Amino acid sequence: IHPEPSQKRYIIDRGARQMVKPGQVLIDAKGLVGQVAEVYPASSVVIAITDADHAVPVMVARSGFRSIVLGQGNDNRLAMANLTASDDVKKGDVLLTSGIGGVFPPGIPVGIVTAFQQDHAMTFLSAQVMPLARPTYGRYLLLLDTYTSRTKATPETDLKLTMAPGNNPAEMQSTRSMENKKPVPLPPSKAMGESAPVPGNPAVD
Repeated sequence: IHPEPSQKRYIIDRGARQMVKPGQVLIDAKGLVGQVAEVYPASSVVIAITDADHAVPVMVARSGFRSIVLGQGNDNRLAMANLTASDDVKKGDVLLTSGIGGVFPPGIPVGIVTAFQQDHAMTFLSAQVMPLARPTYGRYLLLLDTYTSRTKATPETDLKLTMAPGNNPAEMQSTRSMENKKPVPLPPSKAMGESAPVPGNPAVD
């Protein structure tokens, strides 16, 4: 528990000795909790999504609309700002991580839209979001591995690797058989380009 009310930080009993790295994501049984901010030998500091300095790229599970959810320094409230009347967001919509930015894996539940408010300039709307995760009421969290994109080999690359000389088993077997096969020597007459004598006809000097 951080002494500053607007900063929502937690301590977990895993650190560098357990291969914890900054930026790793934590979830509980309900949804997204936050990410690792600082790592020590036997513990780590986690910044929660409800922290006033935290933001999460999200998408509406129903419509696919994407936006940003901001922490409000309150364990029971998040905010999605700068919405317009045409944005497909409704009360009761479930928000999931969108995966944009490569920090949070896509599809983790974040919160539920509970209400809307008009800004003072009467231009944009802000949605109030109730976070689904409840780290202050639980004891166990799940620490996810670092979310990184992995490049897969293209079919063309696989084909080149398979058909490269010396990598194809059938080609190697054919090459070995040709190397082991010795050429049949030709008769002297054929080797010199002369016609072979017909059997039964004596050779003429």
